[in-house]
Amino acid sequence: MVRVVGEWEEQAAVWLAFPHNDNWQGISFDKTKFKSGLEAIQDFYFRLIDICLDYQDVKLIFNDEALMMSVIGKLASFSNKKFKLNSLVISNNDIWIRDYGPIFLYQDSDSGEQKVVADFVFNAWGGKFPPFDSDNAVPGAIALNQGIAFNAYFQILEGGAIDYSSDAKLITTKECVLNPNRNEDFIEYEFELMVQEALGIEKVLWLDRGLANDHTDGHVDNTARFISDKRVLLSYTNNKESPNYDICQKNYQALLNYKAELEDLEIIKIPIPEPEGFLESKLAYSYANFIFLNGALLVPIYNCEQDAEALEVFEKLFPERKVIGVDCSLLIQEGGSLHCMTKQEII
Repeated sequence: MVRVVGEWEEQAAVWLAFPHNDNWQGISFDKTKFKSGLEAIQDFYFRLIDICLDYQDVKLIFNDEALMMSVIGKLASFSNKKFKLNSLVISNNDIWIRDYGPIFLYQDSDSGEQKVVADFVFNAWGGKFPPFDSDNAVPGAIALNQGIAFNAYFQILEGGAIDYSSDAKLITTKECVLNPNRNEDFIEYEFELMVQEALGIEKVLWLDRGLANDHTDGHVDNTARFISDKRVLLSYTNNKESPNYDICQKNYQALLNYKAELEDLEIIKIPIPEPEGFLESKLAYSYANFIFLNGALLVPIYNCEQDAEALEVFEKLFPERKVIGVDCSLLIQEGGSLHCMTKQEII
């Protein structure tokens, strides 16, 4: 038997992959502070690591030793933080470790439960962004490096395409996981069997689509997230000019239908960010791409009027946690945000 745990449960560490490729050269950044987009996004990583180390350990992978040594002084500056930064060299193509990284879960053994890794195939969101060979090998490499057993599966699945609770419920979108650019001719029943076997899932909540302009084909971690076993947070807009308006209405109705079956399910709406030029930018802005840390919650913000409302919602939902807004205006330019770039490790 295997089982997953909700991301709000205590974590051993958060995993990150340090930026190194040329994708970042084309982003808009403060040219008075940085020489390149890559330098700007690396600085973002250092600031994020600094926050995370106040709450839990960070495990940071580098594509090669030369890259790690190029920032060794900055890494050393974190030595006085409350928690530990662990740096290691594991070849990778890009930063989006949520999608290609290991899924940590528990598996029964003769000596009791043990931590294991589920390793699915990664094909860069339907083959859109090659190369991805190194990313695809990361879960096995992490498992071997950390001395953790791993179960490899031949099906394609990204971490951001699913979100799950501690009581074995999972939410996803048909747009993504049934897309033929992942597993050709996959149907709902086959997906449900896969996550039952690999993750111990007992109930799948299906949404038709994720947010508009998401080049991942509608990852659910921008759309709807479990924040407890009984609560689902849903990205939602009342703006009829938004490309997400109809999507949100249908997703809300789908969750209401599940609520009729799961009577204790609570649906909580969170606004969708609308920064200046959001229609023209065609980016998948979302506050649902937050991350849990031990005692904290990091929420992506985008310097728009919805930021304050979203932070207030999170503060009311999590009075026991420190809610911290993190400006993700740089990060979103490459299509992702905080949840996309991180992976939690269970205790």
